[in-house]
Amino acid sequence: MEDKDVFVPCSESEAEPDWFYAEYEKLPEYTAASFAVWKRVVKHILAFLSAHTPTVQLVAGLPMPAKDVLKAFEAFVANNLLADAEDNETDYKHLQLGFPWLKTDRSRSLPGALEPPEGVLLGILAAQSRRIGAFRSVAGSYVETAYDLSPRDIDAYGSPLPKGLGFADQVSWFDFVPDGIRLQSDVTAVRHGNYRYGAVRRIMILIQREAHRIGLDYVFEPGSERVWRSIKDSLTDLLHRIYLQNGLRGKSAKDAYSVACGRSTMTRNDIDNGRLIASVSLQPAIPIETIAVDILMERDRAVLFGGDR
Repeated sequence: MEDKDVFVPCSESEAEPDWFYAEYEKLPEYTAASFAVWKRVVKHILAFLSAHTPTVQLVAGLPMPAKDVLKAFEAFVANNLLADAEDNETDYKHLQLGFPWLKTDRSRSLPGALEPPEGVLLGILAAQSRRIGAFRSVAGSYVETAYDLSPRDIDAYGSPLPKGLGFADQVSWFDFVPDGIRLQSDVTAVRHGNYRYGAVRRIMILIQREAHRIGLDYVFEPGSERVWRSIKDSLTDLLHRIYLQNGLRGKSAKDAYSVACGRSTMTRNDIDNGRLIASVSLQPAIPIETIAVDILMERDRAVLFGGDR
């Protein structure tokens, strides 16, 4: 009689663990000490972005303040969280903050029944980018699903910051308007200068990414009139597309932007060392002065922005 093969388990079956879900009924409220830790983390992220990924933006929401911080929240943020932005535009132009928190149709299951502002802000940026382009300001965008804000008793338009700026000049601010809740400002954390405007920062990111793409095409070619002309044409094409979508202002394209790349923008030493420099001037469709910047393309594929003029 033949023995039949039978399966014998090598061990006893183990019961599957019960699934559980972490539920937070109360939203964490930050004290001054907690904000200090949060600031250190943000500063490390900004330093990394500035050094390694200059075309990436950090969009973050200010944490919910505890009662002892809330009493003078505007001054606390100005003197503690954003004070370094005065002397460090290089890093802080990578930061866009949102506040206050929002009550929306989707926030009931969230801690404190509040939705963090960075998610709402990113949603607005994504939607508006597809509709009108990333280079347009999203200030004034209506938040259809929002019906309340927290905290509410903060003066965002006074002058707690130096140089007469209001709180909403450094923080993308949600506020009540007659028809509901809208995003009232589209700004980075930079305290002054052109990069304070979110739309300007996004335009410059587009230009820097295009310059990097162009640099990859010509990284192994020696400088020549043909290469310089091709770089100028590529940057001009990008700016013209932005202009046609009302991202730049001017009665004509010549008024809105200009691009130069050639012997007028480079020295003999630059040419001999394979360094390409293109000068770009543009007028974003917001009420600021003309922006002029030098784009440096090195042989090691690095693309650097010279100082604004």
